[in-house]
Amino acid sequence: VYYLHPEVRPAQGPVYFGAIAEYAPDVWGAKVSYVTIGSPAFKAGVRVGDVIREFDHHTVADANELQEAVAAHRPGDRIEIRVWRGGENLFTIARLRDRSTTQVAMR
Repeated sequence: VYYLHPEVRPAQGPVYFGAIAEYAPDVWGAKVSYVTIGSPAFKAGVRVGDVIREFDHHTVADANELQEAVAAHRPGDRIEIRVWRGGENLFTIARLRDRSTTQVAMR
């Protein structure tokens, strides 16, 4: 038997990743220009300057494809990310969240 706390509700609304990528014609992938502190991207270890080349086992060629890949998911989805940093591929996992319940910090 499972009990659901009255304040716990399923995630709804647009999905939130927390990394902004910019157009970068000199690189293959989505070059990260901003990561929100406390976001799923931040918790997964994505940093400014990283190049996201794969999002949930789908190739990402540029910033637009990253945005489309994020939008194709739902809050709560657990996704694998392949990042190019310092001349090597790094793999990490992020759990996407609902934008309306997300609290962020800016610096």
